[in-house]
Amino acid sequence: MRPVDRREPPGSGGPQTPDEARDALLAQLGPYCCYCERPIEHIPELEHIRPKSLYPDLALAWGNLLLSCKNCNATKGHRDIALGEYYWPDRDNTLRAFAYFEEGWIAPHEDLRPDQVARACRTISLTGLNRVSTPKDRRTRQRAWAWEVASQSLERLCACGSAHVRAQIIETALAVGFFSVWMTVFVDHPDMRTAFVGAFPAAPDCFDADANPIPRPGGDL
Repeated sequence: MRPVDRREPPGSGGPQTPDEARDALLAQLGPYCCYCERPIEHIPELEHIRPKSLYPDLALAWGNLLLSCKNCNATKGHRDIALGEYYWPDRDNTLRAFAYFEEGWIAPHEDLRPDQVARACRTISLTGLNRVSTPKDRRTRQRAWAWEVASQSLERLCACGSAHVRAQIIETALAVGFFSVWMTVFVDHPDMRTAFVGAFPAAPDCFDADANPIPRPGGDL
């Protein structure tokens, strides 16, 4: 899960309408679901971390807003949740929470403590990130396809590391989405990982100079 940097809200008093909030988030975070990381081809869902049905005063609160796809938003639903029981891409370095696999599955990272594993599992369940693919929910299958494309791109890089090939890989990654898959497949190529962090973009304070994920200031990970 890509850690994101939600910067200052639009205007002096924050967003005044859902469309204004959505446009500002798109400009800052890019057209990707903040949970499953796939590109959002339709109009992005304005995701309320705490549901607006239960917290109407937070309907346009900048710190309560993210972008999501329809599948993640519908699965998360209107549950009243305790924020500290989950990992959040705007608060934690969520890349450190999960491991990604060729078949499209996600699991808690092997370096987590038992309590962190439980928290990561709840986060995966919250939006159904490991659901078996169906015609209406293709997130896992798309993640596996992204891994295949990333692996092919890595082969091209190893065959020819020209600036043109590197630029083409970045363009391909942005079109395919799934930031964490690209970061995993290119784990031995810090220059490319640095380029991915800047291009998507991901929160810069979550990475060291070699684009290795580091603890996020103020977060649990």
